[in-house]
Amino acid sequence: MFTTHGVLHRDVSYGNIMLLPSPKDGMLIDFDLAISANRSSVSAHHRTGTIEFMAVDLLEGADVIHSPRHDIESFFYVLLLLAIRYSRASDGKLQARKEKYRDSIFLENEMMKLGKDAMLHFGTLRAGLMITHKRFCAKVLPTLDRDARDKLGQLFVEWRGLLFPEISEDKQLTEQQLYAAVLKMLETAIERLQGA
Repeated sequence: MFTTHGVLHRDVSYGNIMLLPSPKDGMLIDFDLAISANRSSVSAHHRTGTIEFMAVDLLEGADVIHSPRHDIESFFYVLLLLAIRYSRASDGKLQARKEKYRDSIFLENEMMKLGKDAMLHFGTLRAGLMITHKRFCAKVLPTLDRDARDKLGQLFVEWRGLLFPEISEDKQLTEQQLYAAVLKMLETAIERLQGA
């Protein structure tokens, strides 16, 4: 949306993505919180989005202005949620995992207990799991369905590395570079899955 139309969705979430029958087609819906990237001011002076899918920066800081990078991070969490909570049945369809998935980066029951400070606490928790490669691989990847981990683990590790570079701030990609890199990684992952 941003590269083609100059629009920030600001609520990329599991419920706001529709997949169409064609394997390559999908769309974002619910543009209630969307804004033009060319805005001179923001009408909503509060953080927007669905907490489970919000970027770490947005969860932790009330003064952060939503950027395309945050929407890209939200897409990461949507795919991660699917890989944690669903598995492929013998008929090839996705189904909710029968075994209880371990506590992970999505702790909605814990968030409800936190009340008004939920965003800040959840942001701190998520940052702790996402910031380093080692911690992500030790704490988050094991919560994925085994098949998803085998097929998508590399994608998640690479994507996390782009979102949270561990070297220094000057190594962080521009939003255009990040978008292009993520798109290329997703296309490569799709090709790899189709070849398997």
